[in-house]
Amino acid sequence: PAICYSERCQVSPEMAFFAALGAAAISTQHLGNVEHFSQSVKPRPLNLFVMVIGESGERKTSLFNEVTEAITEYEAGRITDYNSQLREHELEMQIFQQREKDLIKKHKNMEARADLLAETPPDPPEGKRIIFGADSSPSALQKFLPYNQHCIAKVEGEGAIYSKGYAKDPSVRDATHGHENALWDGVLPASERVMRESTPRKDIRLTMLIGVQPDPIQDMLNDPTTKNMGTLSRWLISWPPSTIGTRFHTEDQKPTYGIDQFRKRITECLRIEPRMKDGGLSLVGRQQMPHKLDLPVLSLSPEAREVFIEFYNNIERRLLTDLSGHSDVGSKAAEHALRIAGVMTFYENPRATSVSGHIAA
Repeated sequence: PAICYSERCQVSPEMAFFAALGAAAISTQHLGNVEHFSQSVKPRPLNLFVMVIGESGERKTSLFNEVTEAITEYEAGRITDYNSQLREHELEMQIFQQREKDLIKKHKNMEARADLLAETPPDPPEGKRIIFGADSSPSALQKFLPYNQHCIAKVEGEGAIYSKGYAKDPSVRDATHGHENALWDGVLPASERVMRESTPRKDIRLTMLIGVQPDPIQDMLNDPTTKNMGTLSRWLISWPPSTIGTRFHTEDQKPTYGIDQFRKRITECLRIEPRMKDGGLSLVGRQQMPHKLDLPVLSLSPEAREVFIEFYNNIERRLLTDLSGHSDVGSKAAEHALRIAGVMTFYENPRATSVSGHIAA
């Protein structure tokens, strides 16, 4: 598929591969986790943070639109159903609020009123949007995540707003980095707010596919905090050679088979609902907690385990030589490889149970 998208959009193969990988991660991240080759490390999520750097005019947005077209089409149908559920919820809320008003008028005693009003309002339907497409800043993303489904994506072909969205205040910026690190690990941290509703900790899978120009991303790339907190090392970053000046128009028919198969497989993966489990009761107040992800774990075949251990050990040795000074990236390299292998495994077979040696290699 990457070669087909490269030829269709006239972008470099590297850019097309990263874009296709991001789309594949969006469509498979809810299917499972992947076993780590070390028994002391818990299974890892499959969401990816993918960034493509390129000048204006490199067709990043066109490429991202192409590789995510099947996702947006699938999403459109879900949103239609969601809007119908939302209208029903609004009607239920009107009935609930009217009942509360009637009870308040009828019962003047405060204790009796409190007992009668203990009934909780109807729960709103869960958001069905897969690709978050509003305000691109990190702060907007933080506000959006608690109220949507567990597995979503951020796709932005011109991600200057996202990369520029890091606050100048060091404490706020550090909190943003910490929040992003937790999301990469599959967790939306709990929030305790004085003036707004607090939200509990939530299992989440967020894949980000961001395209950005070289100048706006410099703040993030050169910020020592981004490196020291491990945020930068969680991104898969590609800065491929420019194709500007070589994209001549011809009447040659571009191959579509690979793209057609890619779209079909993306849709097939999205149609599988994530496995969930009951959230249980809270320790304080014994309130029902939201449902949690209960994803199956892709095991590693003996051949795959051997490949990953060899890869990890090789990187570890090189941290004393040619990779000296890049321990942040080196320490995450094996996990990036694990996640990519998990994405490719589910893309190849959405019902897979293990990572094979040929995919690991």
